[in-house]
Amino acid sequence: MPNSDRIFTLQALVREFDVTSRTLRYYEEQGLLSPGRAGQRRLYSARDRARLRLVLVCRRAGMALSDVVRLLSVGAPLEADAGPDVDDIATLRRLLAALTQRRSDLDELISELEHMHEGLSLAWSGRAATIRREGACSILLFRPRAGADPEP
Repeated sequence: MPNSDRIFTLQALVREFDVTSRTLRYYEEQGLLSPGRAGQRRLYSARDRARLRLVLVCRRAGMALSDVVRLLSVGAPLEADAGPDVDDIATLRRLLAALTQRRSDLDELISELEHMHEGLSLAWSGRAATIRREGACSILLFRPRAGADPEP
């Protein structure tokens, strides 16, 4: 039987991906997975398995589930063990673009936190006498001027 014809039970995917059965049912409710049925049992295709893998990668990368839903609803789902087609490549490009933007946002956040840390470190050491003492969180807004001596 070709890999694309394989069928996976809910419990098999729970074990393989270390997720709960509730998570898989929720992803089904959101339209991310579309398992077949055999009575009460859910049966997942290789397509569902590939989509689950991509959803989990996106979530691990910090994407909101609503963004993952939007990402996957635009292009055709990725098929496991099949050659890439144009829609698969477009989906991956959108994912890469989203992750690149996220990395840029994280770099900016890291820079801001480094500035805050520097300000707090200076204040803690008692060398930031020029920082306003009134108002909430004024110390977090402190940024030494380039070339300025932090000593009073």
